[in-house]
Amino acid sequence: MDLLRAIEAFVKAADAGSMAAAARPLGISATQVGNRITALEERLHAKLLIRSTRRLDLTSFGRDYLERCREILYRFADAELLAEARQAEPRGHIRVTAPVIFGSEMLLPGLACYLGRYPEVSIDVDLTDTLVDIDAAGFDAAIRIGSPPSGDFVARPLAPYGLMICAAPSYLARRGAPLVPSDLAGHDCLLYGNPGAGSDGETWRLIGPDGPISIEVAGQLRAYGAQGLRRAAGAGIGIALLPDVIAKADVAAGLLCPVLEDYRPAHRPLNILFRRERHMSRVVRSLVDHVLDAHGLDRS
Repeated sequence: MDLLRAIEAFVKAADAGSMAAAARPLGISATQVGNRITALEERLHAKLLIRSTRRLDLTSFGRDYLERCREILYRFADAELLAEARQAEPRGHIRVTAPVIFGSEMLLPGLACYLGRYPEVSIDVDLTDTLVDIDAAGFDAAIRIGSPPSGDFVARPLAPYGLMICAAPSYLARRGAPLVPSDLAGHDCLLYGNPGAGSDGETWRLIGPDGPISIEVAGQLRAYGAQGLRRAAGAGIGIALLPDVIAKADVAAGLLCPVLEDYRPAHRPLNILFRRERHMSRVVRSLVDHVLDAHGLDRS
């Protein structure tokens, strides 16, 4: 039995509450996680977990043993970082999650320079607008839109996520352009879908000549994902609130036109998150520094 791997499986399962959730960041199956924990229990001659069909519970001994296992893993990681610190260049594998539009349009193109500079680094980038559990999924860093979550993560601000209200020339020719935000009540607005969203409208927060204003909008079409809304807007279905990074290209090409230009959509905060650790690994630090250099507040 590989004792360290068994201890790691036990800690992950205890934290995640299930074998399946523990298996994902370890890159193994739930059965393998269970086998490692069983082997550990046999070695200790004691039960660590009470298994049921719905969840895992720690035994009294398991709770005490868990804290010691955390310390073992922490000290092992600290020793690994000490060895890594002697390396001249970052090396290793990183897992990152980012929003779809920011990731595809800004993060990924910029990685060409980073990977060219650090040939011993490899990266997995998961592009999703779903707020995944960073720890349970085993990510080293995450880029998030909106206020950063509380917890054992450091949040470093990036340039805010800009938005633009726009519509296709065909839609504006057919329906006319709204002149003030209240005019949106008479227009078909394209709504951003999310899991569990109903058929109600949504609120657009704008900043106008007299300050912030919130407008309730509605429309016939709701789509999950900004690229889908972009295509729908380009087809003349309605007015869309789109990320600057994709809307500006379509405006320049004449496919979309900005509307309500005196009422700027409120920018949304954007942060890169990483674990709060005494020693951040050199490879994670190198990626965080790259993202801050390329997309930090001083680039806004």
